[in-house]
This record gives sequence, C-alpha cells and structure tokens, in this order.
Amino acid sequence: MLASLLPALSVAAQPRSPFVVAALFPPWWSVDRARAAAEAAGVVSRVGRANVIVVYGGLDVSQDLRREGAWAIVDPRIANCATDGALR
Repeated sequence: MLASLLPALSVAAQPRSPFVVAALFPPWWSVDRARAAAEAAGVVSRVGRANVIVVYGGLDVSQDLRREGAWAIVDPRIANCATDGALR
C-alpha cells in the first residue's frame, strides 16, 4: 500500500513554480555549507529546518541545486518552510 502512495506523493511535492523551490540538502551538511550551495544556484529566500532552503532562481534553478548537492527539489509549501504570504 505504501508503494502505491509514493507516486502520488511525488507528484504532489513537485514545485508549482519553476522559479521558487525548496531544496533538501544532506542532513550531515552544516547550515552554512547548504546555504552556500543554494546561493550558488539562486537567491536564498529562507532557511528551514534540516537543511531545507527556499531558493528563487531562473528556469534551471532545480538543475543547478541538484548539481550543487541537493537531494530533492520540492514545493516550498510541502517542505513547510515558507509562509503562504511569502509565495503569493
């Protein structure tokens, strides 16, 4: 049953905008290292818990974040690290 939910969760977690994403970096990285990697890909908007960072950037910001070491790219609302007002 869990395996059947994973594809649905994966689709729901996709960023709604290609310009504003939340990047999840490895948990053993320091916040400074994760922030530096995110800043290399775009403009850091907010740093959340567990190395989750909201980044604004161009159309290729997701690819740039993955290249910098991000494990996953998700919608900031799903990652629960951005307020609704900040993304409207």
